[in-house]
Amino acid sequence: MCMADDADLSIPLSEGQRKARKPHKCFECGRVITIAETYMFATYIDQSRAKTYKTCAHCHVAMQWLGDNCGGWIYGHVWQDIDEHVEEYRGVYPKVARALKRLCVWQAHDWRIVYGPGAGQMVRVPAMPAVVE
Repeated sequence: MCMADDADLSIPLSEGQRKARKPHKCFECGRVITIAETYMFATYIDQSRAKTYKTCAHCHVAMQWLGDNCGGWIYGHVWQDIDEHVEEYRGVYPKVARALKRLCVWQAHDWRIVYGPGAGQMVRVPAMPAVVE
């Protein structure tokens, strides 16, 4: 079950994509978004307060997948929701489950290559896993 199914709706004020002019922290993975890196921002009214979220392009892939498959996501719970989908889809949609698990592994390593000659370098922004119908 998708977390967005039970969530209260927030009212969007503004959303968009920016190139960082200073370091920011990704709300989802906690990684530092470096200068000149593209990130997504969104400002919502949630429980009568305005809240701005900044998300790295890597985490935004998972958010888009949840948006297409579940109708939305809950900020701060994207990776928990993706992990639950991995378990749910393992026997039914194994290719999708593997692709989602791969996202979880990269996210756990701060989107960096762990082994080999490229160790420490950022991975490219991953492709979005297939949509489940």
